[in-house]
Order: sequence, then C-alpha cells, then structure tokens
Amino acid sequence: SHNILWMCSREGLLNIYSFADKNLHAANINWEADKPQRIMAIVENENSDLWLVSWDSGIFLLDRASMTTIRLPFSKDNGGFNHVHSSMEYKTSELLVSSDGGLMWYNTQTGPSCMVSTQRFVYPILKDAEGGIWFGSYYGGVHYSPNNNGQFEFFPLEVNDEESIVSCLCEDSDGTVWAGCDNMGLVNFSPKDGHIVRRLLPDRNVHSIIQDGAFLWVGSYAGGLHRVDKRTGAVR
Repeated sequence: SHNILWMCSREGLLNIYSFADKNLHAANINWEADKPQRIMAIVENENSDLWLVSWDSGIFLLDRASMTTIRLPFSKDNGGFNHVHSSMEYKTSELLVSSDGGLMWYNTQTGPSCMVSTQRFVYPILKDAEGGIWFGSYYGGVHYSPNNNGQFEFFPLEVNDEESIVSCLCEDSDGTVWAGCDNMGLVNFSPKDGHIVRRLLPDRNVHSIIQDGAFLWVGSYAGGLHRVDKRTGAVR
C-alpha cells in the first residue's frame, strides 16, 4: 500500500524496492528474536504492517515505522506445520498458513487455532471473490471450500491426480480459477462444475500467475515469461 516492493528468500534475505526513487536496499530490521533463516511469505495487514512468515521460526509482526518485530511462535505439537510454504490474511487477525502438515488457521491474537485440512504438503492458498478457500498441494491436486465451511472438495487436474504438483493459483476477473503446476503447465477450470476448460504450456514448470486485463502473465522455472490471452488461449 506504500508503493514499495518487499522481497524475501529462503536464504533469509529481506530486501525493499522503492518505486518512487528506484532504489533497492536491504531491510534494516531489529529482530525481537534470532533472525529467521528462511522467510517464506510476506503478508500486509489492514494496518499496513507486515507479517513475515518463516519456515520454522514462527510468524513475525513487523512495525514499519520502527522496523521492529514481535515474534509469534508456532506450536511444537503441530507436526509438519513448522515447515511453512505460504500464508495469506483471510480476515482481520486471522491468517491461513500452508505447510507440510496441512492448512492451518493462525489467530494473531491467540496463536495457532486449528487445522483446516490435514492434506499434506500444502503450497499455494487463494481466497476467491466469494470468500471460498482454495489450496494446491504437492502430489495432491486442488481443493476448495466454499464460504469457508471447513469441508473441502477435491478438483482433479488429471485422471491420475496423485501426480499433480500445484505451485500457484489465480482467480481472474471472470471468476475462473487457474492452477500452475510443476509438471502439468497451466490448467484453467470452472469452479461451478470442476470441468477442465483448457490446458496450456504443458511442458512448462509454472511457478507464478498474475492477471493483466484480458491477459495472464505466467512465470515458469527455466522456461521464461509467457503472456496468455484468456479469451483465445494464445500464448506469446
């Protein structure tokens, strides 16, 4: 919200890029505890403060004015929850956190609350325009819970979906969901009936998707950047 790009890495680096002065520099943060070695996700809350979600050291609330942090630890009783992959703020004071152990609610006031799903190796999380929750998993396909009712429906991306590795999810302005896969490229399907609408870039390892009007920009591992026309499926 401040026109600043924050970048994190698995090596523990945290950099800031200001679009105003086109300057890239390391974030000078005063850590409350030992600096986490792996920062897996950055989530901005409604107060414009940042949640820094680490691989195994808990969640850190960063006060942007003072550049100081408050650490919220993970529970040691949550198994693979310590191996975090991504996070998002579902509503005020409540984060969804994906991990090797599943998908968990994390209340930033009280700490870890409950496992939403025990499907293992959960990677991307998406909140759609209607408040439903989507997540993708490693060798587990795509799962969907309408209106956050706790019951997840499985959306197979392949006949034998034990082989699908979902890296990213994107809902476009038409309400269509796109899934990027390590081993299946880009899959577009209708949430209403679960039918696959289109498969694109089947030989690409897709890691990121973002909408830009009638197009999608799709980033792939070692395969470059692609522009996809949502209307025709044409790839450039």
